[in-house]
Amino acid sequence: MSRPPVVLYAAQSLPASPVACATRCHHLGEALRRAGFPLEIWSHTPGTATLVLRLPFPDNRWPTPVRMLVEAAMAVELVIRLALRRLRGRPPVVILSSPPYVTCFFVALACRALGIAYVFDARDVYPEVLFNLGVIRRDSFVGRRLAALTRGIYRHAAMVTTPSHRFAETIRAQVPDAGSVHVVRNGWDDAAAPSTPVARAGAPFTCVFHGLLGRMHDIALLLAVARRVAELRPEVRFLVAGYGPKEDQVRHHGLPNLEFRGKLAHGDVPALLREADLGLAFICENEGADGAFPVKVYEYLGAGLPVFVTPVSEAGRLIRDRAMGRAFAAVDAEAIATAIATAIAEAIASAADRGPEWQAWRDAVLAGRHEFGRRVGSDRFASALAAVVAASGAPVAATASS
Repeated sequence: MSRPPVVLYAAQSLPASPVACATRCHHLGEALRRAGFPLEIWSHTPGTATLVLRLPFPDNRWPTPVRMLVEAAMAVELVIRLALRRLRGRPPVVILSSPPYVTCFFVALACRALGIAYVFDARDVYPEVLFNLGVIRRDSFVGRRLAALTRGIYRHAAMVTTPSHRFAETIRAQVPDAGSVHVVRNGWDDAAAPSTPVARAGAPFTCVFHGLLGRMHDIALLLAVARRVAELRPEVRFLVAGYGPKEDQVRHHGLPNLEFRGKLAHGDVPALLREADLGLAFICENEGADGAFPVKVYEYLGAGLPVFVTPVSEAGRLIRDRAMGRAFAAVDAEAIATAIATAIAEAIASAADRGPEWQAWRDAVLAGRHEFGRRVGSDRFASALAAVVAASGAPVAATASS
């Protein structure tokens, strides 16, 4: 007897994508295969056991209304495919990974109507993200209605997973069974990063910032820090790679110590990180920032890099408490923000000699980095799903496939 089929809806191209959602979905899929689940992936790129979606995946660089419209259109395709699948026989277990939120929102509603069990993997807590970005007002009719509908999606999911403990607390407050909400952290790619990162003694001290250059990322602070470091230690370099709505800010920076590499293929990220000595993760201060844990932080740790984080979020507290770098409070007032940028810049200038403090950070990273590989969290996800399937009374495979 085998487990029921699992449809894993995954964003964009798998596995070769720099998008955090696609990377997470790829590793969750690999864990499900290791656990013996028959797996079918619905994505935008051909691959093993993959159904290729026809409608395009929304681009983060598009205006929010346009992106939401495309997400809704993509949901229509998925709902039609699920309805046809439901008519053909035993329903699958559907795993939805959000964002794209609008797509997952409508597909979850369709699953409920079709009697299909679904797992909701909430990479961000919606609609709170939309409230925090000012896209929708929390106290508006639309905001209140959307919050109520989303609460229903959480409550009716067979299981809800999320990468942050703070996000999990927010979701648990909305469901009758707090045990149905699991923290499944992101992490660094165990297969891509070197087993023992090599120190770069003698090379110019280099700070790196990579990934999505989105609305939640404080690119203005990054540039302010680079500008101040250029005054204190002009030999220190900044490498920035990524894409998104704030890409133009980096592309036209005019700073002599900052190099912008643009969008990188997922497989090129480890090589970029091998050029660096310090990872930077700056998130804009807003109501939802406390639960933030950018994927780039895990990737820095996997590459053996100490990390500077702002604000003192869930990621910042881990870095600070494990002495793997430093966390700085983020603020909105311009005068104070300038002081924060100077404090970060001075800390970077001090670390540029790779002295005892930087070495202590690096030693802590090397000692603890293996806790944050993606395989640990992904296997935890597969185990939790196996428990949900077993509790439902569905047949479970006796052995796991390799």
